[in-house]
Amino acid sequence: MGDTTTEDVTAKDCQLGQRADADQFITDVDKSPSSLDASLGPSSLERDYAGHVRWRDPDVLAPSSRCEVFFYKLYQFNLWLFHPEILTVLKTSVGCVLLSLPAYFPNSAGWYHKWIGQWVVITLVFWMFSSSGLQILGFFLRLAGTVAGAVSGIVVWEICQGVSYALCVVMFIVNYALYHVYFFRPFWRVAILMTQITMCLVVVYRYHYVLDNNSDPVWVVAGMRCLMVTIGVVAASIMYCIPLPVSGRVALRRRLSHTVRDISTLYASLVYVVENWSPEGHFTKKHRKNFQKLALNIQQQIASEKILLEHTKYEPPLRGKYPKDKYAKILEYVENMIHVLYAVELSLERLSPSWHAELSMKTKEARNNYVATVLAGFKYASAGLAAKISFPPYLCYPKDALAQSTLPSFQHTRLKDPDFIVFASFFLYNTAFIMELQKLVEIVQELVGIDMPRDWTQMV
Repeated sequence: MGDTTTEDVTAKDCQLGQRADADQFITDVDKSPSSLDASLGPSSLERDYAGHVRWRDPDVLAPSSRCEVFFYKLYQFNLWLFHPEILTVLKTSVGCVLLSLPAYFPNSAGWYHKWIGQWVVITLVFWMFSSSGLQILGFFLRLAGTVAGAVSGIVVWEICQGVSYALCVVMFIVNYALYHVYFFRPFWRVAILMTQITMCLVVVYRYHYVLDNNSDPVWVVAGMRCLMVTIGVVAASIMYCIPLPVSGRVALRRRLSHTVRDISTLYASLVYVVENWSPEGHFTKKHRKNFQKLALNIQQQIASEKILLEHTKYEPPLRGKYPKDKYAKILEYVENMIHVLYAVELSLERLSPSWHAELSMKTKEARNNYVATVLAGFKYASAGLAAKISFPPYLCYPKDALAQSTLPSFQHTRLKDPDFIVFASFFLYNTAFIMELQKLVEIVQELVGIDMPRDWTQMV
């Protein structure tokens, strides 16, 4: 967690647009009839009447006509339109159009130009964020920077009284001090930037007033700037609240659920390779490409979730304190697991065919219960984060499955085989992965709790 600095909070909000959903990987599924595996039961994917692969939806079956496909596309468009990032762009566009309308009417164009109404639109554009924490943070930092810049502009102008040489010297000294804070205090960079912009605008506009023989005092220019910024802030706040936004804490919890689900998919793909080993090659080029693609996507998700976690400290704890330390540990565990999975995949890839065949044959029966427990742990953690579902009172934990699993017996001479080192690294990495999963399950269990039968029987 130490990799995310305070600078990331204000400088990398664009990364929040990276979705955690795995729907984008559906396109990688082969369109042939044999591409969907139904050997263990109904697949989580299904086909519509045109042969397109979709996620199975418990509410409706796959579209079976053109009319149903049309409404399905409409439903997908509605989901896309109300995605936080897309909705933010739409609201920003609508707000810019509405705030620019006075410039196009004859009876308001004059004062709109005189009062520099473009500042309102600029403020709206720079203050619209999809994260509520960043929205609140930006509100205070930019407002403080604007007020400080207006006051600084008045002070600088009163000191120099419009003398250009004096303005150069004083502005250099002031900006030198501001740049020192800008470079060495990352948290205040936005406020310092707004201070510099506002101060320069106040001084420059007042200097132009002198050249144009305009008698308006400097505090009028500063007041206009502050008023326009305030209008832009209010407009951005109103647009942000329509419709009611999802807080960054809820978004973080849901994204973590998707990340845990994707790690489960990645782990299951490695189990599939072990189960379906063939002498022709257990790691195909397509499997390696899909593994790396999903692993890279998970790492991008974790990076965006770290930023969301940093934004949560700027959201007021109205209903109660936010357990930030627990979510920080969840992020640490999922990041460790994806790194360990990389190592597991590399160990399996370097394992010789003879060792791989023996491992697959000797551990098949015990591995079924072991893998089932591990994947169940993933599902419980993902469902608990997504829907706040509490854990059942009786559960087989990943550490229990690890304790019950045993290594296949090998002859003593095999210990001298160089491939034994690769096998040992595979076993150690797999053990480390299970222990990280155990920590993840335990901390999610602390968040959602356990359904205690005794508590339910004693409730009136």
